[in-house]
Amino acid sequence: MPRRRISVLFGLSLIWIFIGYGKLMNLAAETTPPAEQSAYFVSSAGSDANDGLSPDTPWKTLSKVNAASLQPGDSVLFRRGDVWRQMLKPPAGGTAASPITFGAYGTGENPRISGTATALPRLNAIRNSTFDGYSGTPDDGSADLIAHFVTSGGKIEIVTDTPSGSQFAAKLQKVVSKAQLTWWVFLPADSQVTLTWQAKSIDSDGRVAIRHQLDGPDHLYLQNDLQTWSTTAAWDAYPLAGAINGPWTGRSLTFRTDRLPGAYQIYFTTGNSAAGTDTSFVADLALMLDWQPYNTQTYRLSTGYAPRRMIVHNGNAWETALDASEFGRNKDNLLNREWVYDSSSGHLYLRDDSGNGQVPVSAVEISFPQTSSSGECGIFVDIDHVGFDSLAVTGWPFENPGYAATSGIAVTSNATGVSITNCVVAHNFRIGIGASNQGGTFANNVIAYNGGTGLILQNGAEGITVKSNEVMHNGFWGLAGDDGEGIALGVQSAGNLIEWNDIHHNNRHPESWNHGALILYHSRDNIVRFNTVHDNYKAGVVIDGENNQFYYNLVFNSGIGYADTDAWGMCNLQLRNDTATGGGGNQIYNNVFYGGTANVRWMGNIFIKNKCTDTKIQNNVFWGYVNHGYNNVQIRVDSNTEMTGTVISHNLIGPENDGFIYYLGTNYASLTEFQSATGQGGASLKIAAQFSNPAAGNYHPLNTSPLIDAGIDVSLAEDLDGTPVGNPPNVGAFEAAVANSLPQLPAIDDRTVAAEQMLLFYVRAIDGNADRLTYTADVGGGYDLNGLGAEFAEVLFGDLNADTNVDQADLQMLLLAYNSRLGDSRYDPMRDIDSSGTIDYEDYVLLRTLFGSTSENGPHAGRFRWVPGANQVDLSVPLMITATDSHGDSAQASLTLTVTAPLLSPCTTDVNADGSTNFADLTTVRSRRQQDYHNWVVNCWTPQMSCGDVDGNGVVDAGDQQDHSRRTWQAFNQWVRECWQPAR
Repeated sequence: MPRRRISVLFGLSLIWIFIGYGKLMNLAAETTPPAEQSAYFVSSAGSDANDGLSPDTPWKTLSKVNAASLQPGDSVLFRRGDVWRQMLKPPAGGTAASPITFGAYGTGENPRISGTATALPRLNAIRNSTFDGYSGTPDDGSADLIAHFVTSGGKIEIVTDTPSGSQFAAKLQKVVSKAQLTWWVFLPADSQVTLTWQAKSIDSDGRVAIRHQLDGPDHLYLQNDLQTWSTTAAWDAYPLAGAINGPWTGRSLTFRTDRLPGAYQIYFTTGNSAAGTDTSFVADLALMLDWQPYNTQTYRLSTGYAPRRMIVHNGNAWETALDASEFGRNKDNLLNREWVYDSSSGHLYLRDDSGNGQVPVSAVEISFPQTSSSGECGIFVDIDHVGFDSLAVTGWPFENPGYAATSGIAVTSNATGVSITNCVVAHNFRIGIGASNQGGTFANNVIAYNGGTGLILQNGAEGITVKSNEVMHNGFWGLAGDDGEGIALGVQSAGNLIEWNDIHHNNRHPESWNHGALILYHSRDNIVRFNTVHDNYKAGVVIDGENNQFYYNLVFNSGIGYADTDAWGMCNLQLRNDTATGGGGNQIYNNVFYGGTANVRWMGNIFIKNKCTDTKIQNNVFWGYVNHGYNNVQIRVDSNTEMTGTVISHNLIGPENDGFIYYLGTNYASLTEFQSATGQGGASLKIAAQFSNPAAGNYHPLNTSPLIDAGIDVSLAEDLDGTPVGNPPNVGAFEAAVANSLPQLPAIDDRTVAAEQMLLFYVRAIDGNADRLTYTADVGGGYDLNGLGAEFAEVLFGDLNADTNVDQADLQMLLLAYNSRLGDSRYDPMRDIDSSGTIDYEDYVLLRTLFGSTSENGPHAGRFRWVPGANQVDLSVPLMITATDSHGDSAQASLTLTVTAPLLSPCTTDVNADGSTNFADLTTVRSRRQQDYHNWVVNCWTPQMSCGDVDGNGVVDAGDQQDHSRRTWQAFNQWVRECWQPAR
């Protein structure tokens, strides 16, 4: 059966942003191991004292998993919906036939391994309790996801969450000298923290007390208002000696955390140096951060350090919150889901606007910089034959990790045969997945919103299959200078297979290095096929290596983020190499490189520099790339580029313009001139490709396309659909052609207009292939348009300056209007294009997509305008409108035009022609003036057409509406004064 092609729509990525990736986190069912192998279960509600062999007796911590004696074929299953804030480091490897797998059980979202500190808005509890203004349900037990209990020299009995009567959270009974209760809690750096609890205790010799202490990362003790572990005075800290049946005693302690974030321990101990049966009870323990409202929708959190990343939970999924400082905003003008850190106060501000139908923030997780020398990642793999399925790895913040420079998942060169499938690796500060292993499969994962590169294979990574992943929005906000690719094959990687991936909206951060969304950097002998690389902020694909095969890929709309800046690296495909060896022998076959945009003259659709020897560039489409303010360059080969043995032939290149090909220092305005002067470009095409619907990501050729059978045999077997390749093959990514869609022209209502009044209406046909449509109008009854004084003109939907072209001048107008945000009413209806409720960067991208293309297709319309003369009263003529696509197919619609008497003669008083001048005439004139004004609003002002510019200032704005209303009623009042009243 033919493989299903990856269908890509621009809007799918935006839909994904708003629904979150929660649905994607439930990608696979519970793993069921063979009966002879062991399955271990892990739950945040479990205990490390359990055997872990059933969901009823699960382990609790990753520390237990990391120390387990696993055997080949064993499985470790984590409960869905649970969160662990430790690193997973498999302790043992399997074999190729019996790998050790780490998966999921139960229902809900993928189990999450997170490197974030948790901060619920206005409440962060170990044991839940109420807090002023918190609207959640207290004592719901969810805090157990954070807390765990251990014993030391005694026993602990867990009874209930509610401290009422004889009920308590934990009972500590001394056996020898003391019993100890421990909680782990994750705190941000330098934060003001209030710890509260309730307790009871009894001491037979009067010396028993509850003691507490926080032990920070690297065992850095916090000593502000706390007792150290070693001093005798610790036993007397906050004593609560008394009868067990006495009242609960409350205590509270406020302190500031150390400069490092991370896991802190809170200890409660009962006992003394003598044996006995001393007992303590602990209840209602809560940890409260200084998280307070700043204004109606903005919260303030004391952190002391700027986060690297903040992710928020909106009731459905975790989503990245944006650093507003990137957009020049501060705490007083934040947009929804934006945050900003104020270094002067040490406060973090987060906007949470529950309007516009969005679910308000219900939880916040924060990644902070790690300043210690030994960082951690979410999953660290240093052994052979292990697999990870249906896990989520999020929020790892470490700036200088020791494991392959990654933040999410690190796989070292010691590993072989590692698989990562159906996982979500997202919101990590730097790299999502970094791998240097031999062999394995990374498939069906969502790799998104990581600060640096989404997935990188490097340092000897070889024989890995990267398949069917969605890789998006990486390069989001890492360190300045970080790479921001979606998928990268780094130095010394070789022999990998990259196929069927959807790679979009990567390399977003303006300061990230200008690599491509998909890059092969000094990488060799890889196969890259059947991928869709689209709508990335900078370059689409970069190949910087040797003997790589790149075929049947779709690459389009590169450069969406920085087209209006003079930024380097904007192109759909870049071939380069600046090393002494390499850069040759690559094969670039049967790809589509379409659209894309930049504002730099030295970029092009395909950009070649340094060294590109013995390379074959054949059967590709290079069409429609836009260099704003410069020639729209489709092929650019830099001066002094070494091109020995390289062949460029059998491609479609265009559209032609002055300098659409730049080759070794010379501009060429025609394909023929280029072929004659360079010997390159043989058998290439220069006319429109006639794709089915490129605006919707459909690059199948129509059955009339020049791409059909225009290629050269390059020994490929199947196209992007899995269709067998013919001989000769098609140019582009598809062998099968589709029929041209016929235009559809909706019915047009008959129109009536009074003499000496303007009739204006628009028609717009729809073509399934998004072909450009040409409109014509014919008048029956022996008339013609000129004779009637009417006109019918083709107009372009994006023609903002009314010069009959959609070009860079229109885009510049759009950019000025968008960036200034001065309330130009022509653009107000268009601003929130994605209907997110906010005017943001995604609207800008969509607007540019709507108006920034000068390719052969587009949403065009026709405009009919007529001001009949007084001699045409009672004229009734048929009008036929025809819409014809670029293939000659057409659709028609007909209507009747009727002219009535003028609305007003200068001093006609008997307007309704009843033989007398009376009050009914006044009512009729007023009604006609009202209708005239209404028609102007509908036809001219509401759609912001040129006829709405009443005051002639070049802008259709609110002033025109006021002017037209004023003029309408001035004319009515003049008629009343000069005609109707004297006549009466």
